Amino acid sequence: MLTALLLPMMSDAHAGGFGIMATGGAHTELLRYYESVDENGNFIRDPKEYEQFEDGQLRPNFGGGIELLLGDRDDKIYGVSRFFYQQDSPQLDPSANARNPDSVVVAYREDVRRLGIGTIGLSWGIVGQPQKFLFGVGTHIGTAFMTNDYSDYFIASVGPMVTYRPTKQVMVFAEGLYTARYRWELQHQPTLNIGARYFFD
Repeated sequence: MLTALLLPMMSDAHAGGFGIMATGGAHTELLRYYESVDENGNFIRDPKEYEQFEDGQLRPNFGGGIELLLGDRDDKIYGVSRFFYQQDSPQLDPSANARNPDSVVVAYREDVRRLGIGTIGLSWGIVGQPQKFLFGVGTHIGTAFMTNDYSDYFIASVGPMVTYRPTKQVMVFAEGLYTARYRWELQHQPTLNIGARYFFD
């Protein structure tokens, strides 16, 4: 009897699809640095007494990857799993904004940071029809679990999205998301994603 109940559900297992995406945006980074002199220009002998300063930076990022989709092509709500590569731009030398540029003590990232990111989420259609134009909201959570500097972090995104189906099984989409990164502190990232999806059903 249990098998008879499960068979109708199993017959829909072919629903879903895959996609490709490109992503780009900019994120905030808070870079901390020190100065080896006091406000009067006197040298501080003990590094433990160096005054700490903060330099807020907005750094561009870009990348691309794949999607796995769970749901029927005519559904307004379906699941989205993403696996993508992202590259963060190098940090900038904060000396230019320092009180005493020649006395700055800092370690900052001079090379790009390469990230492997995985997320799960939902595409929520609100206005329109899945067969043509559909406007709604995209929500995603996950982690940057592969980094070249061991700086993995939690990620959460939400924002408006639009999809269009030029053919029965092909969909193109765009999302404008607010993305929050968290590793010891919160970073903010506006993100634009574009891509195409193919549904099996």
